[in-house]
Amino acid sequence: MGVEEDSPLSIIADTLSERLDEYGYPIDDRIQSYYEESDTDTFLRKNMSDVVADKVREARGKGHEVLMGFLSSEVDEIQSFLACDSFELENEDYYLNAIECYW
Repeated sequence: MGVEEDSPLSIIADTLSERLDEYGYPIDDRIQSYYEESDTDTFLRKNMSDVVADKVREARGKGHEVLMGFLSSEVDEIQSFLACDSFELENEDYYLNAIECYW
């Protein structure tokens, strides 16, 4: 995610990364099973934004894995903090959009 190991934020990045490894699923599977939407692009444009849909299409075009998952406010303090806020992380190798995913 671009966070240095000795950064005070590394515990947050590590927790987020572990959560995504555990609960991140291929985006098409996740959308079809939870939202009964057959077209990922349409779902993203309708429920998130054109920017997110374009980033997913671009990532796929480059052969990157695109996952969709969730965070829980019931697991620990870090996940609770992340689940209760909206955020977006991006660098040249990584994009995470949790703007529409908070409660």
